[in-house]
Amino acid sequence: MKMRHTHTTLGIDISKATFDGALYRDEQYQLGQFSNDPTGFRKLSKWLTKRKATGSQVCIEATS
Repeated sequence: MKMRHTHTTLGIDISKATFDGALYRDEQYQLGQFSNDPTGFRKLSKWLTKRKATGSQVCIEATS
């Protein structure tokens, strides 16, 4: 039996008040929006844990 490796990537577009996350896995996106504060960071952590994506590669882009 051949194991299939799933590659998970999280893209974050961050601004002063919020940040948007786009989780890409298995050729599909899951989107989330969070507040740019400690509460939002905790929600992102729970969101990733729920999706079993805590070992994702992450790319961040700051909105100007």
